Amino acid sequence: MSRLRQHQSHQPTQPAACKVFLTRMRRRLASEYRPGQLLPRNTVDDLVQEVVQGDEHVAGVHAKTGELRDTFTDKHQIFIQSESGWRFSEREDLLNSAMFSGLELLQAQSDTHALHRFAHNHLLLYPETFPLLRAFAPPGSENSALDRWAGHFFFSRKVNSVTIDCIAREVEHLQIVRKGQGFELFRPTPAVIAYNFVDAYLQASDMRLDHGVPTQDVVTQLNMYFREARKYLLSPDWQRDLRPSGGPLLKREMGDSQLRLGHEEFLWLTEHSLVEPSTVGRVLRELKAFAALQSLREKLEPILTKNTPVNEHEYLSTLRPDENEPSR
Repeated sequence: MSRLRQHQSHQPTQPAACKVFLTRMRRRLASEYRPGQLLPRNTVDDLVQEVVQGDEHVAGVHAKTGELRDTFTDKHQIFIQSESGWRFSEREDLLNSAMFSGLELLQAQSDTHALHRFAHNHLLLYPETFPLLRAFAPPGSENSALDRWAGHFFFSRKVNSVTIDCIAREVEHLQIVRKGQGFELFRPTPAVIAYNFVDAYLQASDMRLDHGVPTQDVVTQLNMYFREARKYLLSPDWQRDLRPSGGPLLKREMGDSQLRLGHEEFLWLTEHSLVEPSTVGRVLRELKAFAALQSLREKLEPILTKNTPVNEHEYLSTLRPDENEPSR
């Protein structure tokens, strides 16, 4: 369980410009593109220039040519380049197969649905955002609520004040949160449901995997993070979106009154950036897998020591093997 995905640093993004690019890409190409078809070499650059020149200041965010192009090619891998031109990516092209492919974004039912999928991908690229989203639990709060997390370490990164500002813009413009009384989680993406389900399940099961847990216990935990938790949790859509051909990630038992998360499914979620490493550590401790826990600590300790986050001691303590108990 210590095979964790490594992530690039959280770089400034242009969420408002990305939203415009995504809409224009779909309107120009959706009606004529066929899977595997090659697009002219200038396709991506032309779309970028159309956004930059036509919407130089989209919602107050300057659209920079290089950054916008990189977002849709190197980062999100929506376009895949070959010697002859570009094509839309398919799942097997992606570094993280829990992300939607470029073809799936193009074929989404609507621009709103496509943006929802893009937001899902964005969170998987920058998973340190997941725990921060809990600041927007019902009844919601202002973006400034994220400020208290500056200096903390999540996944393999430390978030600072600059990162927090980027995240606040991203979650608003990508409609991950929406303004009501305060900003609140809006239509949680499959990644948000999965991340919070794992935590809720493990809290209800006392950190035990493959253990039947009353569905209502999990729902009660999830209700603290977003509204209509039961509806989202029991819908098969989020599991199918994450793993279209791999089967369900949670087992529904006893007429949906009980849920179970198995070891293999937990491992899959871990390897696809959907479980925080400190949570992995607590599960390994419950399993008395101290050798694996020590390996995980050795991987993360140099990063923590270098960055000196506010929660360094707390984080490392969850990864400390208990030498007085037998390992397995």
